[in-house]
Amino acid sequence: MNKKNFFLPFLAIIIFFLGIKSPYCIGEEKDISDKTADYYFQLSQIHSTNNNPQEALLAIEKAVILSPTNIEYLRARAKIANWNKKYDIAIDSYQRILTLLPNDRESLLGLAKTLSWSGKLDKSIIVFKKYLSLYPEDPEALIEYAKTEIWCGNYSVAMETINRYYEIFGETKEYIEVKARILSLSNRPNSALRITTPIFEKDPNNYNITYSHTIALKYANRLKESIECLGILEKLNPDSSETESIIKFIKTPLRPNISFNTNFYSDSDNLNIIDFQIKGEYPLSPETFLKAGKDFVFLNARQGSGLENIDGSENSNYSQIWLGVKHQFSPFIALDINTGIASVDNLSNSKFVYSIFLETRPCDELKIGLLHSHDFFVVSPRTVSLGIEKKENRISFQWEPNFLYTYIIDIKHTLLSDSNKYWEVLFAPRRSLIRKERYNMDIGISAWILSFDKDFNNGYYSPSFYQRYYLTNFIYWKISDDDGIGLVISAGIQKDENMNSFKFGNSVDIEGTFGLYRDWMLKMRGSILNNTRQITGSFNAFKFSIELMKRF
Repeated sequence: MNKKNFFLPFLAIIIFFLGIKSPYCIGEEKDISDKTADYYFQLSQIHSTNNNPQEALLAIEKAVILSPTNIEYLRARAKIANWNKKYDIAIDSYQRILTLLPNDRESLLGLAKTLSWSGKLDKSIIVFKKYLSLYPEDPEALIEYAKTEIWCGNYSVAMETINRYYEIFGETKEYIEVKARILSLSNRPNSALRITTPIFEKDPNNYNITYSHTIALKYANRLKESIECLGILEKLNPDSSETESIIKFIKTPLRPNISFNTNFYSDSDNLNIIDFQIKGEYPLSPETFLKAGKDFVFLNARQGSGLENIDGSENSNYSQIWLGVKHQFSPFIALDINTGIASVDNLSNSKFVYSIFLETRPCDELKIGLLHSHDFFVVSPRTVSLGIEKKENRISFQWEPNFLYTYIIDIKHTLLSDSNKYWEVLFAPRRSLIRKERYNMDIGISAWILSFDKDFNNGYYSPSFYQRYYLTNFIYWKISDDDGIGLVISAGIQKDENMNSFKFGNSVDIEGTFGLYRDWMLKMRGSILNNTRQITGSFNAFKFSIELMKRF
């Protein structure tokens, strides 16, 4: 037995009988020079043995004040500070050691882990990379580094790291838990469930596996099962920040809510559109939601623009009242149906309108959406005053073959009641570029083609062949788990049949979300579009929208 550890109980007895004050009391003393650094170090060890983390930290702080370059004291200070979740003190301890002993293995790994636990993920990753360049086959470092990249959302690097671990150490418990976490958080639910299900069935008290299992069930649209697993997590670790986070993630979308939404649009053709919507959702079960809402759109266009009413007046309006239901029939199929009565120009023309949206997910990597709808063609006062209706058929694909790439294909065919029709095709691949502690960045390209059968000059832009090719940069600033700001910057070339050559176009779109999982959520969005063909034929436009949601 270590001699110091052997004498600790006797030192504790002596301290008790002599009435020597604890570090808490000592903290009130201005002068600690009458005690030696070793005295406070030994006292911190006693408090640690007696499971008194705060007293242990106060004592070791005194020891370090008296002997600031003692490596043993600094190591103890770091461990005790981490025990107290005083991560800044632990970080300071490791940095002092590394100043005295550069590349000290224990301190380098300790610093990387503590930075990660404290949320300083970018700094942690830098230290982990340095450590792994020196000690590339350290199992603990590989596991902890993978976890840090997961917290950044960098699932590709996390999976590469855990695969490297597997090549060296095989399929350990730690490997299985981290791999399951990567697959579940990256929205690969079926792949994750193949790992978590057999373990969960044998040992539901395994918190890490049950956590990943719960997220995977949510993403797999097995909502009732995910709620049941959530109850287990709440019993296993009710005070954990991870438990608090997953409760919000699972339960928030299932709460009744009411929201108010308004949008303003203005373009260089002096077309102005303001629309208002109020809607509510009420869950009958985790799989079924009832919806209802009221929409109102006010449209204004300058006389002589070709967008004004057919009688020459400038203003028109559209309104709709609707009911709907969303239902998840199975993990693979969901249906969203809205039906309502829509009218234009103060109820002078009313129609039964509807939309039917079917979404299926045949595998983790692919989502397919099918939409059929019938409504008025609300583009300008002229389309409204003419009572032009549209019947739209749409199919969309979202394919994510790996953690880095997303491919979107959107094909739409629309029939208009003025005997016109058009095709719209969008192809938009996108690659994950940066995943950091506070921001993400993706880059993508998009090709958009629009083709109308005829041009009737009925108040909407109707090219026989319009094409646009853009390079797009996606940036997201993570303010917190509940708040963030997204920025999309696009630029490229465009052309229709009336242009002799391609012309430059660009757009900027910014959206702020505040209160993603709180009782009140606010979304604000603004867009500036320059030289970008819209459905009205305008080259410059500005859009602004605001949505306020109350959850109950």
